[in-house]
Amino acid sequence: MPEILPGSLPDHHRRGAATRAEAVVAAIESPPKMFRPRSPAAHADAVKADAAVTRASRRDREPARRHPVARAGTAAGGAGMRTAPAPGQATMTRSPQGLSLALAATPPDDGVGGTSVRTSPRERRPMTSYSKPPHNFDLETLYTFLLVVEHQSFSVAAEMMHKTTSAISYRIKNLEEILDIKLINRTTHSVTPTAAGLLLIEKAKYLLDWQQDLPRELKKVASGVEPSFTLVFNNLLYESLGAARLLVHLYERFPGTIFRIERAVNMGVWDYVIHENAHAGIGAPGLHAIDDTYHCLPLGLIEWDFVCAAGHPLVRRASTLTEDDVRRCPVINIEDTSRHLHKRQAWRLTGQQEMLVPDMETKINAHLLGLGVGFLPKVVAQPHVEAGRLHRLNVPGVFRAPSPMSLVRPKNQSGVIDSYVHDLFRQRHPLIQPFTQAIGNLFPVPTH
Repeated sequence: MPEILPGSLPDHHRRGAATRAEAVVAAIESPPKMFRPRSPAAHADAVKADAAVTRASRRDREPARRHPVARAGTAAGGAGMRTAPAPGQATMTRSPQGLSLALAATPPDDGVGGTSVRTSPRERRPMTSYSKPPHNFDLETLYTFLLVVEHQSFSVAAEMMHKTTSAISYRIKNLEEILDIKLINRTTHSVTPTAAGLLLIEKAKYLLDWQQDLPRELKKVASGVEPSFTLVFNNLLYESLGAARLLVHLYERFPGTIFRIERAVNMGVWDYVIHENAHAGIGAPGLHAIDDTYHCLPLGLIEWDFVCAAGHPLVRRASTLTEDDVRRCPVINIEDTSRHLHKRQAWRLTGQQEMLVPDMETKINAHLLGLGVGFLPKVVAQPHVEAGRLHRLNVPGVFRAPSPMSLVRPKNQSGVIDSYVHDLFRQRHPLIQPFTQAIGNLFPVPTH
């Protein structure tokens, strides 16, 4: 073979040889690319790619348990269909240049250690606080069951429902099969419910009554009538007979509404309205609302008398009594019932013993029995003073200012009963008089 001298090669061959020689020299003098130090960004990308490949391999091994949607994708792939990769899944593709690795777009982390999977609107399911009923039986079946056990006869129930006896028997049998419980003991002469059947009778009656009442209750709520209504009275204004008469009146006017009456002391009225969701507070202390979210209707002022029993030792020294004399006797008070708001302290001299009672009736009886001294509303004390059972004491420095009383209610409620009760108090309806009789200084009827 003749020797080819470098100078005899064509120009393009010489250029190609030189390029190849330079590439070989560069590869020898420099370390391979795979051993070159990576930048932080390149290193992070490589770590993500490795993690994605690991997750993809795990999903391939456990597709059904981890990704229920993968079952459909696997079936489609087995049928020769191509499916889109899941977010974050690595896919390997072959090309003339070789194999290449690609990552599907990965959504942001869901905050619980995994990767959230985006679904189409059709695939999304709303989260609910209830579940599908486990048993499929209707109210008519329950009604049939009640007729059978009430009349102890399938034939009577069939006649009342205009059906055949066999149809009624099948319906009861189907109900027992659905519940997998025997509900009726059948003999040739009697039909009696089992223990489970007795329980179902109670529940079925409740459901059927609820079904009958539901349309009326929905219409009532739609018309603005509250399904329930709570009134809280200040202990100073509460009168049991008047409360009972008001309750009868409200029930007759708004049948179906659940009414509730509560009693509270001092700031306990405000506490009940704010924290216990009472609809109206009668006798809340003050002439103004706590804040702008409440309506306030001033009712009047309660004036006070300082009293003790007619036979109490202080009565014999009534003309020369001092605070020190009063301090030696216990004072009878009713404790503020507020649990969330700041309690108001009842009147008491420094160092004086205090007896706490739950209501006005107990306080009056304690005074009548000569236990101690204290303040009573003037209107409440007056009959006992006139009858000679209590004595009004005048002690220098012992005084209690009149207490303002108001009707308060939230502004964000606009029900029919709320407005009706407000109008009863605003117009001084006779039903309201028992609750305002303790208010000695009653404000005039508002004109608006």
